Amino acid sequence: DFHAQSSLDSQLLKYTSGNFGNTHQGRSLAAIGAALLFAVSAFFYAAVYHMLWLPHVDTYNTATHRNWIALRCLFHVEDAVAHAEGVPERAKYSLMRDIDSLGQVQNKLYFGVDSSGNARSEMQLPKNQAEIYVEVDGLMTQWMDIARTVGTQKLTSVAEGQKYLEQMFSIYDQLMIGLERSADLYQADAMHAQSLGRTLDIVLVVVLAFLILGLYILIIAPSIENLVMAGKGTQATIAMIPESVGQRVPAIAQYLSSNNGIEAVEVRAAMLKAEKLLSNILPSSIAARLKAGESPIGDLHKHVTIMFTDIVGFTHMTRGMSASELVIMLDSVFCAFDKLADRRQLEKIKTVGDCYILAANLLRHPPRPPVTCVEAALETFKVLEDINKKEAAKKKGEDHERVIQQRCGVHTGQCVAGVLGSTTLAYDIWGDDVTYAGLMESNGVPGKVQVSSTTYSLIKQHFKASPRELKIKGHGLVSAYLIDGFNEAEAS
Repeated sequence: DFHAQSSLDSQLLKYTSGNFGNTHQGRSLAAIGAALLFAVSAFFYAAVYHMLWLPHVDTYNTATHRNWIALRCLFHVEDAVAHAEGVPERAKYSLMRDIDSLGQVQNKLYFGVDSSGNARSEMQLPKNQAEIYVEVDGLMTQWMDIARTVGTQKLTSVAEGQKYLEQMFSIYDQLMIGLERSADLYQADAMHAQSLGRTLDIVLVVVLAFLILGLYILIIAPSIENLVMAGKGTQATIAMIPESVGQRVPAIAQYLSSNNGIEAVEVRAAMLKAEKLLSNILPSSIAARLKAGESPIGDLHKHVTIMFTDIVGFTHMTRGMSASELVIMLDSVFCAFDKLADRRQLEKIKTVGDCYILAANLLRHPPRPPVTCVEAALETFKVLEDINKKEAAKKKGEDHERVIQQRCGVHTGQCVAGVLGSTTLAYDIWGDDVTYAGLMESNGVPGKVQVSSTTYSLIKQHFKASPRELKIKGHGLVSAYLIDGFNEAEAS
């Protein structure tokens, strides 16, 4: 029968959805895991690269610079000695500048070691460099002290200056050999670190290769196998269904017409996508009935409370607005109303222009439906107040005349609800009481909720209201009530 077919259709969709959900979840976990592991590996690689084998080109170039400055110091000392009785200020300035430069680069050629300032006495040199550090450092200090003496003291004779030159030449060969050895050892240590870096490069690539292979074997391959098994299981299940029944169930008929291969997988994916789309535009129970093949859909509902709300002066307000501004304004209002309706278990019916329609006790059943609907109507004014405040704050200092106001009407009665047609599906309500709820709004007062006498009889214990008489075409003189607020007991 029809219900058996609908149930079978639902079970099939649930079965295929579950398999797709598991496969999708497995692939997501695989992707997340791979991304995290790759990020950690890349961070580790960058840290090791920076600390161990980042090329120290500038520091290595200091070797040539250091030797050159030492030679220039010797040249300026010879110049000063040659003019012992009247050393030019230019020569003294050049000599002192070179002494300062040599002091700055004195300890800058020790690979991976901080040898500046107070750290010099505590630094731990690589084994190859430690054996020459004391010798080279002492020779450079002695070299600069001799040069500084020549630059700062006034020589009395060329003979006195010759003594300083002899001292410098006595350590010249030893100093230059030491500087070259220091540079060579630095280069050897740097090359060793770079070799280690290349080894780590290879190790990292191998680890990543095994990681990708492991992810495929442990996660991706089983997911693909499950997907294939799901397809075979679906085919076996459908093979047991009588052809006359299968052709009458939409999901099965579509599956059978898809050649049971890759197209079948695409069909199931399309079914899931269609289901999600339907759940966004139709109530879930109505969407399920449509998927089962029921059309048209129409149900009589009694004791339904319907609310209409409409923006006052909408046409005049929008004359100076662009299309994008208009859409943004309406979207901010209606999205806030959607959240309000969902929170209070009310059913949004539709929007027509600037009119928003919802109902209570239709498909969802909140406690005290008429009271809940009127409470929601009052809350819509608070929503508009908040939107107006935000809009005014944005346009502070400008001429701000756009204040959104609304009328709201509520009526309780019966209606027919359902879906008509085969394109542009929408869930709607029809009936005299629906029209009457719209009249309560259109004949209402801006900034107020107006309810019919029928609705007021159901809520009068909870709200304070002001009665009024309305003359409505087709209905004559009718009674209505403007809600003033909650009763004291209800407000407390």
